[in-house]
Amino acid sequence: MPPQPRLTWRTFLTVEPVIFLYAYGLFMSMPTFQQYVYHRISAHKGFPYAPTKKSGCAAKDNMNSTLKSLEDEVQLLASRFDIANVMCLSVPSIVMSLLVGPWTDTGGRKPGLASPVIGAFIEALNAIIVMYTNWPIYMLFIGSVVNGCCGFFTIMTQTAMAYIADTTPETKVALRMAIMQLMILIGGLVSQITSGLWITRFGFIPPYWFILACQFSAAMYVIFIVPESKPKTRKDRIPFFSLRSLKVIWSVYRDPRHGYRRSLVLLLIGDGIVSLSTMGLSGVILLYVLRTPLCWSANVLGGFMAFRFLTQGLGGVIGIGLLKRCCSDQNIARIGLTSVIVSLVLFAFANKTSMVFLVPLVGCLNGAVSPVMKGMMSKITRPDERGATFSAVAAISTLCNFVGAFFFNPIYIQSLSFGFPGLVFLISAVLALFPLISMSFIRNTEYFPAPTSSEAETSAIDEGKMIELNENNIEEASDDIVAKSPDELEVKKPIQDSDSTSISTSTKL
Repeated sequence: MPPQPRLTWRTFLTVEPVIFLYAYGLFMSMPTFQQYVYHRISAHKGFPYAPTKKSGCAAKDNMNSTLKSLEDEVQLLASRFDIANVMCLSVPSIVMSLLVGPWTDTGGRKPGLASPVIGAFIEALNAIIVMYTNWPIYMLFIGSVVNGCCGFFTIMTQTAMAYIADTTPETKVALRMAIMQLMILIGGLVSQITSGLWITRFGFIPPYWFILACQFSAAMYVIFIVPESKPKTRKDRIPFFSLRSLKVIWSVYRDPRHGYRRSLVLLLIGDGIVSLSTMGLSGVILLYVLRTPLCWSANVLGGFMAFRFLTQGLGGVIGIGLLKRCCSDQNIARIGLTSVIVSLVLFAFANKTSMVFLVPLVGCLNGAVSPVMKGMMSKITRPDERGATFSAVAAISTLCNFVGAFFFNPIYIQSLSFGFPGLVFLISAVLALFPLISMSFIRNTEYFPAPTSSEAETSAIDEGKMIELNENNIEEASDDIVAKSPDELEVKKPIQDSDSTSISTSTKL
């Protein structure tokens, strides 16, 4: 195998800063947006929610039946709003990801990086207008739809993954995927630490001006600094709005790949279920910690989210870096999934702030699961298929995020009636068992070379040359047979049969 080029510090000054700025703005907007909606609904219903106080519930110690009823109603309306908002973001972004992903394989990666940043900029601007004018909160859906049509987080992640796969040696893809996830988590970490402070001291509007600045900076970086990783070619370019994009994605997962198709499909489904078990719970987690008995304020919520991002980011990079020395990719994924399951079970029974803060520590290796799975997928697919491959990955991930909100939020609301709001976390832990079990049915590319690896390509070339050489021998033998007399033909027959046997044997090999 030829020596692989090393990663340098310049490698990480391409797509990583864009991911960091985009993630900073995105993850700062999520709790700010959700707390603003919760604040508006509480004010409308007359429930004393105070995000700027030490305790989010102003009447935490004096919760009578009336306040308890109001709190349940606020939680119900906030849950329904969260489902609708996730739908406005997810459904358009899934459709766009299926169109944009394959198109970037021939049209270039930069448009796929710029589109979600522009959408996030427009959504932040719309939120600022709603906050200044005190319009109905349903006007926030306009910005969500625009952001979804621009691709949202779905297209950003799939294009960034394809960009990294284009510019990184195969053996380093999983590590750089983990670093990409670390950039996302660091952006989330810093944004969560500061979001609570911003809301407590300045309210909801100033944080959104900062979010707007982050997305504007990311857009400028993409346009003027990020180099293109895929040269634009008019030959065989896929039209943007074309069903050919869907056919390309279908062909990637329909290809037998010498026995690797099952592994590719299982990795795709497993990554989606991991997203369902983690990202799909984000809305429920916020409602869970804002409710009694926790009643978190904006500061505590921001601190928890920051701590969660930190543990997952460090757990992903350090976990992959250390475990790669002694474990296969499958075993790293198994360890990470076990960490996820145990943390979800702990969350189900957490009724104190200290217990909730233990959850990210137990689930710190969650950050290693997704990068390892995507690294395994990149080994199985060819370079010209990675845009289509990660389009399906991002689309399934976003779909599972939407399904999670649509599935878990109603279960959470119903579980309040029998006093066990942690039920959703137990259900999520059970779902996470599927990718853990499926790891036993995935072929290990470290022991069985993938059809795109250099070893497989070399063997395929050698096999092709052998077959071609044997075919030439057949032609020569046939010419000799025609030229010889019948007596000589009898002598040549054993030789001819031997050649045929060797030809068929080599062809089978």
